[in-house]
Amino acid sequence: MNLEFCAELFTPFRNGQLFVGFSGGADSTAVLLLAAELRSRFGFDLTAVHFDHGLRPESAREADMARQFAEALDVEFRLIPLALHPGPNLEARARDARLRCWRELAGCRTKCAVLLGHHRDDRLENLFLRLARGSNSSGLTGMRKYSMVDGVRFLRPLINSSRSEIENFLRERGVDQWIHDASNGSTDFERNFLRNKLLREWFERSSAARAGCLHSLDVLELDAQFLESEAEKRYRAIAETAETPLEFWQKLEPAMLPRVLRFYLSDRFDCSVLPTAAMIERLKSAWRSTSPEKRLIDLGGNIFLELRGNRLRPCRSAMPAQPDRVWRWRNEPRVEWNDYLLLFSLEDRLPDHFSLETACFDADRLPELLRLTPRHPGDKIVPFGRSTPVSLKKLRVDRKLPAEFAAPVLRDGRSGEILWAPGIRHSAAAPVSEKTRRVAVFRCFAEETLSRNAPPPPVPAPPGTADAQC
Repeated sequence: MNLEFCAELFTPFRNGQLFVGFSGGADSTAVLLLAAELRSRFGFDLTAVHFDHGLRPESAREADMARQFAEALDVEFRLIPLALHPGPNLEARARDARLRCWRELAGCRTKCAVLLGHHRDDRLENLFLRLARGSNSSGLTGMRKYSMVDGVRFLRPLINSSRSEIENFLRERGVDQWIHDASNGSTDFERNFLRNKLLREWFERSSAARAGCLHSLDVLELDAQFLESEAEKRYRAIAETAETPLEFWQKLEPAMLPRVLRFYLSDRFDCSVLPTAAMIERLKSAWRSTSPEKRLIDLGGNIFLELRGNRLRPCRSAMPAQPDRVWRWRNEPRVEWNDYLLLFSLEDRLPDHFSLETACFDADRLPELLRLTPRHPGDKIVPFGRSTPVSLKKLRVDRKLPAEFAAPVLRDGRSGEILWAPGIRHSAAAPVSEKTRRVAVFRCFAEETLSRNAPPPPVPAPPGTADAQC
């Protein structure tokens, strides 16, 4: 390991504050040891931060082991419970939860950064994961020695070291034990499948493949840095303007458009916004239209681009963000969420008429606890009649729903699985069959619709004694 490379990263944070994402595994243990060794040289304060995701029974024991190791180094230790639930998009939800915490701890602070244990092998895995998602060179090389996300500076001192070099470094320091996350051996997660099977077999088969891929990463990063530098120059031409002429965007080279748009949106909304291929296509589709009407291009997270005539400006949804709401549906037949009203009733058969604003489930197979949430990036649903998940965004686009449409999503309260997206699709969960004894019927109404169609729907009678036996 090149310790001077690590030291170079710490130089700008002399007499500052460094946080270490400390899981207790080999990589984060090496980073913590490095930082502790260099602490007196640079005079920075050091804190080890351990996230307990609450997903494995051994996590409490691992947190205690991490605490003991940090205290032995005389390093402040902070335990942050995340209390995540298993279910779809777990890796993305965990990453978002950690980023929220890092923003609170280290966001927008001078001489403050977060140290992560990503190394050369992680960087290789990330290359192929991003390649499968259609990333450009900036995305393919996103795991760099230095990055800034939502005002948080991230440093990766081990990015040029291999996993074996890291473990040798630990043994040289007298450390021969560290936490092994058993889930890392499971191929259920995409990264683990890539690491433990595909790449391992390929690199064993071809001795030159690993070195060739690492070289490609280096030259791709050089390409990406040049393109990003050029994009920043183009962005400066519009940096101070509230609205931009559509012609500016239309004349950008294809390689520049997503990069300039990223600078533009991230600056306007004071958070990291990564334009996707679908987002770029929606923008192009909107500007090809000759309609004089105002058009809103949904970018997710209550962020929009408003296109009016030949002018483009970013805006947020007028709809305030609504936190997740727990719904104990058997005891609460009526709930409000933003400008939507949801009703539950228990029936002995399917209703005669229902639509995408109505969902029916087998009441005895439905989870006791439900949650109402906004749509999340990457959300998927297994539609009724299907066995494989489909992107909720795709279904929404196929339905040609307007950007302002913001009905809640009904989820399993524990797993997070989407059961129903009102106005979009009903899931295949808890289906009604000939064996169904009681049908749970859910209806969703927009308050705007109710105001035009008086009287409002009656409040259903609370479930009776028969339901109490469920």
